[in-house]
Amino acid sequence: MPDTLKSDTLKSKVRTAGRNGVAAGLRLVPEPLFTSLRTSFPATAATSWQHKAMRGVLEAVRHRGIPESTNTFQVADNPDLSFVRADSFVTERLYWFGERYGYEPGGIYWWRYFCRRSQRVLELGANIGYYTVQGARVAPTTSYTAVEPHPGCAGTCRRNVEANNLSNVDVVEAAAVSTSASGQVTLRLPGGKDHYTEAPSTGFVGRNEVHRSDADDPSYREVIVPAVELRSLITGVDLFKLDVEGQEYDLLSSITEELISLRPTIFLELLDDTPMLRALVASLCDRAEYHCFVPTPDRLVPLSLAGVSSLDVRARLDTRDIVLTCLDVPSGPPGA
Repeated sequence: MPDTLKSDTLKSKVRTAGRNGVAAGLRLVPEPLFTSLRTSFPATAATSWQHKAMRGVLEAVRHRGIPESTNTFQVADNPDLSFVRADSFVTERLYWFGERYGYEPGGIYWWRYFCRRSQRVLELGANIGYYTVQGARVAPTTSYTAVEPHPGCAGTCRRNVEANNLSNVDVVEAAAVSTSASGQVTLRLPGGKDHYTEAPSTGFVGRNEVHRSDADDPSYREVIVPAVELRSLITGVDLFKLDVEGQEYDLLSSITEELISLRPTIFLELLDDTPMLRALVASLCDRAEYHCFVPTPDRLVPLSLAGVSSLDVRARLDTRDIVLTCLDVPSGPPGA
C-alpha cells in the first residue's frame, strides 16, 4: 500500500477511536437530557449563539448514536416523515439535527421540487431511502424506482418506504450497470463500524473513475450482488438521480443518446478527480441544451461549463451535487 494511503488509513483509525471514545462517554448521560435539545434545535435562528452552542453539543452527542429503544422516529422539523433506526450516518444526522441541518438540505429541497413536476423518477444509489421517501411522499402519483445494491441499505430503504406508507415506490435490490454482459457484479463493502454509513464507499471492482483510499482498508469485503442494465430502467424517466460513488461516468456514458433524447432532469455528485465525468456533463450541456446548477437551500446557483470542468464545488458551496435541467427554474427558494 502506498505511504499516502497508509497515512490516510491511520488517520481514519485515529478519528474512529476518538469518536468511539466520545460516544462511550456520552452513553453514560441519560437520554432525556438530550431530548429537548434535539427537538428545539431546528427552530433556533441559525445566526444566534444558542444555535451555534446547541449545534456544537449535538455534534458530540450524535456519536452516541440513536437510542436503542428507538425503533422508528419522526424528523424534528418535519414530523410527517418517519425513519427506522439504522446504523447509518444519514439516519443519525436526521435524528439529531432534523431536516434543515441534518443531511443535504439544498439537495433535498430541490429534489422535492422536481419530483412534484415529474411522472417517472429513477434513483440510483438510494442508500437508506432518504431521498426516496422525500420525493415519493410529495409526488404520490409519480412512478418512483429506487435502486440500491447494498443488501443492508436496500432493506432499510424498504422499511423506510413502509414506515411512510408509500405505495408508488419500487425498491430494486441490484447494482445498475452499463452493460448486460453479466447478471451479477462484485461489490466492495465496508466491513466494520469504522464507517459512517452502511455503504459509504461501495463500488464495483475495477469500474470506479475515483480511487478511494479507504477502499484499501483490509476491513473491506467483496460480495456478489445482482445486476440490472441501466438502459432497461431509463425508458420514460424524466427525473434521474445518481449517487454511485465514482461510477457516474461509466453509467451515464452508456446512455448518452437516451439522455439527449429524453432530456430528464439529472441530479448527480461531481466528485473531485473526475475529468471524464466533467467532460461528459459539459457535452450533455452542449448537445442537449442542459443548464447546470448547484443546489443550495435558497436557490439553484448557475454553474458555467468552465466551472463544471474545474470548480471545486464543495469548497465554494459546501456540496458536491449538481443539477442538470432543461426546465425553467425559480430564482428563489423551491418552497416547502
